[in-house]
Amino acid sequence: MSKALFANQADQFLSVIVKTWVMRTTLTSAEAADVLVATAIQHGFLRDRIRPLLGNTLNDWGKNNSAPRWAMQSAMALLLADQWRPGTHSEWAAFAALFVMTLNAEMLEPALEALPVGMDKNIAAGWICAATENAARYHDRKNRR
Repeated sequence: MSKALFANQADQFLSVIVKTWVMRTTLTSAEAADVLVATAIQHGFLRDRIRPLLGNTLNDWGKNNSAPRWAMQSAMALLLADQWRPGTHSEWAAFAALFVMTLNAEMLEPALEALPVGMDKNIAAGWICAATENAARYHDRKNRR
């Protein structure tokens, strides 16, 4: 899969992942913001947050497609914990990109072993390979600068 195609696919769902999680909950925006921050700290996506995250900020992220990476990773963790599984190409690409980033995976086999229970390994393998290659290209470009 080409870099542009994979990145475009991932970006489609990454831009709405926090909003998707919030809409699946019964939490208010303020409560969802607290859960998102707590999850980020618990999983090591965020060290700490000095100021509270406001519910309005979550709403702004949804409108402006501007959620930070830690929030996207937290939303993915929360979705997966709620038994959500990717179904569309953009969901698979976003899942794979965040999964590879979170695991810091460079090899397919360890990533497949770490997949959530019930996730189709055959489908996930292709997306994880694409995400791994995309991450490697990103790091190569970054190192050349």
